[in-house]
Amino acid sequence: MLVVPAMAMALAGCSGDDDDKDGDAKAGAATDTATATETATATTTSPPDLPVPPTVGQSQGGVEDVEWDQSACETSPGEQTVTGTLTNPTRKAAGYLVTISWTNATSDTLGLGYTIVRDAKPDQEVEWEVKADVGEGAVQCVINVQRGVIKK
Repeated sequence: MLVVPAMAMALAGCSGDDDDKDGDAKAGAATDTATATETATATTTSPPDLPVPPTVGQSQGGVEDVEWDQSACETSPGEQTVTGTLTNPTRKAAGYLVTISWTNATSDTLGLGYTIVRDAKPDQEVEWEVKADVGEGAVQCVINVQRGVIKK
């Protein structure tokens, strides 16, 4: 008979305080994440008006399908153009989203442009071109290529 009240008290003591501590820890973690995000946003130099590329459904990486000369990508401020080709290695036509980001030394995007290639036929070479207005401080061009269904 004495065992039941003792167990009840032991369980009550364990569950109440620990739940509050876990709750505080979870709340603290969420606050830390929000603070880190706010800090990162406050210190970035990316312009707020960068273009937003369309969504690619059933997306697969397609960088290996593209040829371009990264060393020819100019990083000077102002309008810049990058060109290249892509070849669809699959057995059926596919859409491509080719995105070029001009970034600074801390990976902030200072310019972004994209092009859409619709219905690239298998084994057919297709030329593409990306233009963007690039801000001061860009030091490199970074490519991202997605193969799939273009949603826009």
